[in-house]
Amino acid sequence: MLRANKDRDTVSAACYDFLMYSGFVMMGHFWLKQAIVANEKLAKGGKDSADFYKAKIQTAEFYFERLLPRADGHKKTMLSPTSSLMQMDNEHFSFV
Repeated sequence: MLRANKDRDTVSAACYDFLMYSGFVMMGHFWLKQAIVANEKLAKGGKDSADFYKAKIQTAEFYFERLLPRADGHKKTMLSPTSSLMQMDNEHFSFV
């Protein structure tokens, strides 16, 4: 947002990647919380089966290893300059 004062295209160029990045990070936060609780329930006992808690932890590990790294690409794109996105003249979008 600090760059938006100098380049008004920053916000619109980054909006998709910002939403995707935010989604991946928030889901990572919630999977971490679930994994912590599942780990505690495995150690102390809980109302659900041990397999249920193990599955929660395994799903969280899958998320952290396979899905969360995608957030890095969105972060890099979100913070990249708008020059390559905005360099084409509007007239070049339509060739009739």
